[in-house]
Formats: sequence, C-alpha cells, structure tokens
Amino acid sequence: KVTIAARGKAAAEETVQLAAAAGGTDSASSLIPPRHPVQIALGDVTDAGATAAIVREAVRLHGPIDVLMPCAGSAQTGTLFERSVAEHKASMELNYFGSLNAVYEVLPLMIARGEGAVCIVSSALALTSYVGYAAYSPTKYALRGLADTLRNEMQGTGVSVHIAYPPNMDTPGYIVEQRTKPEACQAIEASDTLYTPDAVASSILADLRRGDYNMYCGAGDVGILGAAANGMAPRVNPVLDALLLPWLTVVAWAVRSGWDRTVAKFRRRHPEQFPAPQPGTASV
Repeated sequence: KVTIAARGKAAAEETVQLAAAAGGTDSASSLIPPRHPVQIALGDVTDAGATAAIVREAVRLHGPIDVLMPCAGSAQTGTLFERSVAEHKASMELNYFGSLNAVYEVLPLMIARGEGAVCIVSSALALTSYVGYAAYSPTKYALRGLADTLRNEMQGTGVSVHIAYPPNMDTPGYIVEQRTKPEACQAIEASDTLYTPDAVASSILADLRRGDYNMYCGAGDVGILGAAANGMAPRVNPVLDALLLPWLTVVAWAVRSGWDRTVAKFRRRHPEQFPAPQPGTASV
C-alpha cells in the first residue's frame, strides 16, 4: 500500500499511472500489488501543517505507515553567486526541512508502534561535491547528518533508519538542472553514467529489505565513494572497506586534483562564468 505525497495533482497522477502500467514487469513499480492501488495525498511538505494533513490522510487510507521515504527535492545549480541567498534558503527549505517535516510527523507513530523504517533520500553529492552545487549539496549533507543522528537515536525503539545516495538520474529534473549548470560542472560529469529512476528505486528497495543503512542505489562509483567518505557510519562491508581505503585515498586525491584543474582551466578561459559581486553586496 503506497501513498504518494505531492504538490501537483497532474504529476502525482502520472506517477500512479506509470506504477499501474508497470504492474506485470520486473521493476520497482511492479512491487506495488494491483489490489493495493497507489493513493495520492496533495500538499506541500515545506509546510508543517500540510505535511501533518498528508500523514493523517495516508493513515486514513492505508493504516499505520511501515516505511517513510522522504524524497522531495530539486537541484538549483549554478556557481555560488549565481544563486541568491534567498534561493539557497529555499533549497534548504525544500530539500532538508521538507524531509524533516515528514520525519517529525511519522516517526512518533512508528516509535509508539515499536516498528517501522525511515529511508531518507539524500544524494551522491552528500559524499563529495564540486562546482555547480553550492545551493544543493549542503542540503543533502544536512540530510546525511540527520540520518546518522537518527540511526543512533532510534536504537531500542524497533525503528530502523537508512539513507540512500542516488546518482544522476534520467529525469525531467535532471534536464532542468542542465540549463544552469556551469560548463566546468558539465565537464566534470561528462563521463558519468545516467541511471534510470526505476533501477535506482529497485536497488533502494532491495537494500531496504536487507537492512542496509547506506544505500548506493546500484551505482558502483557511488559505492566506492561511500567507502572512502562515510567515516564512522555503518558500512556494508567494513573489512573490504578497510582493505580498500589506502588505495581509495590515492584515487580520491587523483580525482579531486582533476576536478580542481578543470575548474581552474574554465575560470582562466571563461572568467565571466564565475561572477562575483562587489564586496558587501553579496546578499542583496
């Protein structure tokens, strides 16, 4: 039984139709049995009151919530000063506080029942970052901090906490992002694999069934990044990570150096792509 929370009715209905169309296929959507139609609850998760109403509607439609998967978000790409302070705040409001509002409403219900799972959807850009994501990546790092904290805090409650780090996906949102990505960012990502949402969702569900904390969404490069960057967070294979870490340290240095050279080259050749306001006017 699934309830989709969304601001726009048209987009939510399209998602429901896609799920129904995939009913007989080997896909993430097909994991939703036909006898349990997907329901829609309209509302804006950046509004705490609206989020509470969404949760009440989900419980009314389907009963207790077993899995919460907050994933509302968007990427406002561009260099730091190409985005206003207001846009940075709006990004945090949606990407971080939108998820936090959902957690605040659902987690008490799970704790009271003594069971449930919260899977926070972050981004591979919460494991590292580079030019173009100044307004986006910090919001995903914030989610990573929230997940690490809650995983520990929920010990003994019967509620498990997980975090997913999706890579770049072939979605309408990705197309929009490309319009404002700096050329240096596009150059860094030129060789990246673009994953399908269905493949990423299927991987997350499989990891959730196994009880994995860190979910790398079937992306091998993100898994390697996670092994190098996840600090004291629970690891899928700690022994393997320990063996790989010396090698990964060298690889990370080489990759990061390449990113730095790319940005320096574009800044030298195209300084107009890196606008900077006059001192004292940045927040205006």
